[in-house]
Amino acid sequence: MTTFFLNSYTHFILIEKRFYMNTKNRLLKTADIANQFGVSRSTIWRWRKAKIIPKPMLIGGRLVAWRSIDIEQWLEKIKEDGEI
Repeated sequence: MTTFFLNSYTHFILIEKRFYMNTKNRLLKTADIANQFGVSRSTIWRWRKAKIIPKPMLIGGRLVAWRSIDIEQWLEKIKEDGEI
């Protein structure tokens, strides 16, 4: 069983509010998501490899980004599933 990275409901609500306030219909780079969650970019890639976070889109070359709507939906799903 995978231990989830969000350890409290309060922490989740703070993260959720930041996403909804700042990311309507945007593309988010790794650094953007890392800043929103207060973790390193390496952690985001570990979450990606472990399939915790949604798959990013390939923008070009080595540049990837996540659609803000995908991240918002993912946050809603983990909230509904009680993984926090």
